Amino acid sequence: AKRLIDKGKILSPKKKTFLFLEAEYYAKTEKYDKALEILKKLEEENPKNPRVYFMKAYIYDHMKNYKNAEEALRKAIELDPEDPDFYNYLGYSLLLWYGDKRVDEAEKLIKKALELDPDNPAYIDSMGWVYYMKGQYDKAMQYLLKALGMVYDDPVVNEHVGDVLLKFGHKEEAKRYYNKALKLLEQGKQGERGQKERLFEKLRNL
Repeated sequence: AKRLIDKGKILSPKKKTFLFLEAEYYAKTEKYDKALEILKKLEEENPKNPRVYFMKAYIYDHMKNYKNAEEALRKAIELDPEDPDFYNYLGYSLLLWYGDKRVDEAEKLIKKALELDPDNPAYIDSMGWVYYMKGQYDKAMQYLLKALGMVYDDPVVNEHVGDVLLKFGHKEEAKRYYNKALKLLEQGKQGERGQKERLFEKLRNL
């Protein structure tokens, strides 16, 4: 993949797309410093491109620098307040980073994402997780089952459904969803960072 990106950059040096691809490559191969160097160049060339800040947030998130990740996402929102991805990413990330400590703030952000794109299963799942964090498990399950009906092969949604079932005391059903999520991850479906280890831990504790 990297060879193809280098070739494209040589053929079209003015195309910002290839610099983005290169930054993405370094981010996905965990060479975060190199990715940030490229994004710094892109930011200097066009400081009003929200996608630069969105990618910076992704990198800082994976570096566990949550303060910088949040700042980058808020900058992306400021530059393009009509992109629902930015609201959902920040809202869901607040839940992952801080648990229920900033749940009301997360809810507002995810509601905004859903206003802009009400049928997006990722945003519906995020709202389900808001209600899970609030302890409103019936409402959480409504959203999560709706998301699951749209993306039945999503490892994260399957795990979330399992988590709610466990809160209801349905251990065997929860186990089934956890195992399904693991199988989907093993098949190459995209999940969350550390999800496989998290699922193994949950299954050990059942």
